[in-house]
Amino acid sequence: YERLYSLPGVYEQIVTDRLECRSPWVIAAMLGEAADRLGWKRASLRVLDVAAGNGVSGDALADEGLGVVGRYGTDIVEAARVAALRDRPDVYGDYLTLDLLALSDRQRARVTGWHCEVLCCVAPVGAYRAALPPAALAAATSLLADDALVAYMHDVARGDDDPVTSELLT
Repeated sequence: YERLYSLPGVYEQIVTDRLECRSPWVIAAMLGEAADRLGWKRASLRVLDVAAGNGVSGDALADEGLGVVGRYGTDIVEAARVAALRDRPDVYGDYLTLDLLALSDRQRARVTGWHCEVLCCVAPVGAYRAALPPAALAAATSLLADDALVAYMHDVARGDDDPVTSELLT
């Protein structure tokens, strides 16, 4: 990822254009529709974008009018943060490089201080090597405001959803 993020536009060319990945826009649309059904104003929501990468998912959230008040990104890879701030300087109010499974007290306080009501995770979640571990997604949900919306991507070709669901319910 470090090399991919270091070259502006290459991630988009490979993942969005060639592989035709539409997950960021599908998940953002789902979150927008859910917020509408709940009577929540999209613009006034604070959104935590976990494993935000170079900010493509943040762009999709912005396209849906989500998180105008506050859109915040996190990733474990520093190069992702650098790329997001370089390529999309206006998408996130703040973006932290952190490990959700090893948060410092300062990091925990900073993220909970954002008071996010929505969590978006477009990175695949699961038990395989290239995925965000279910425990990391569960840790992220513990940083949200009560009754938050959570949307994440799960690759059904890689197995069922039970590890993720059970982790989130504990």
